[in-house]
Amino acid sequence: MTNINIYECSVIEITSSCLSGFWGYIGSRQKTRTEKELLVNYASCLNAVQTKTSLYGKLYQTGQNKFSTNNIPRYTCHVSSRRDSKTRQFRIRVIGAQLKPHQPIMIQSITKSIMNYSKFRVRPIESPNSVLIWFKIVVEKQHFEPIHVTMCTQIDDLITMQNLGMAGKIHRKSKNGKQLL
Repeated sequence: MTNINIYECSVIEITSSCLSGFWGYIGSRQKTRTEKELLVNYASCLNAVQTKTSLYGKLYQTGQNKFSTNNIPRYTCHVSSRRDSKTRQFRIRVIGAQLKPHQPIMIQSITKSIMNYSKFRVRPIESPNSVLIWFKIVVEKQHFEPIHVTMCTQIDDLITMQNLGMAGKIHRKSKNGKQLL
């Protein structure tokens, strides 16, 4: 199996409101924060993953395998004030998945959506405004799989493998200095 990183991109619109009564009457101060998920397109997600910047600013690492923009204003509620602010925050989450040889569907625990490796993107059923992307990976095929590793002993031109009960002589050396049996 081959491990592969999947990037989940989402945009959240954050609305912060502050409503404070006359003379700061206790209990009349209200701070609210609402979050609403907005639609992310494939191109902006791809650009954000590659460059760590988005339409909403530079992306900073906020946790293990999490990135987001840092553009949320901070303020305190003042007496007799009403203040609203809206900002948009771009978020990326990196999740691991696996790809079995000769199978197009990736093994993952992110979504119920079928993730066909050759498409490189999908919109999850659970969160249709976000997008999941991944990149093509190059898998080098091994011509031979190692079956057994054994200790060898070299004495001049003679090589012995005591565990296998074998020995051989070096006939010649190649141009790059490697020894041939």
